[in-house]
Amino acid sequence: MIRPLPKMMLSVAAVAVTALALPTAAGAAGGSAVPTASDYVKKAAIGDMFEIQSSQLALQKSEDDDVRDFAQMMVDDHTKSTAMIKQAVAESGGDLSIPSSMDSKHESMLTTLQQTSADGFDKAYLDMQAEAHQQALDLHRSYAEGGDQQALKDVAEDIVPVIEKHIDELKELTD
Repeated sequence: MIRPLPKMMLSVAAVAVTALALPTAAGAAGGSAVPTASDYVKKAAIGDMFEIQSSQLALQKSEDDDVRDFAQMMVDDHTKSTAMIKQAVAESGGDLSIPSSMDSKHESMLTTLQQTSADGFDKAYLDMQAEAHQQALDLHRSYAEGGDQQALKDVAEDIVPVIEKHIDELKELTD
């Protein structure tokens, strides 16, 4: 059974990238508010774009087979979750839209990885992945539990165990 990784078990290094992490589902106030359907779609899509693009970069820059295997899993799984979200948006029949590019925060994170030396790349990549996945887990769990669009709630519920698996894989890579 895959179980979520407690926050306290995330590496100390992952905490260092908190400032670069995805915005929390709870919002800037730190409450436990459920994101609107529009916010959920936007944050999930941007998160997937970052995961895919940073992992494609890892496939190019990393020389560690385990990191490369993880990166390929990220590309595959986040491509699938993007397709699931797009399908749910289409089914919703509403006015939801999926962003076509990352926000400036995630562009900056990707630029940081692009500029990271080969010696420090794997650590920087895995640290960003750990924090981004915890934020993604919070987002998808929150929407699965209290979202207002059933098709999106179903997708969020399906994505949660995938993210939990990613967090477990990250734990193995960073131990």
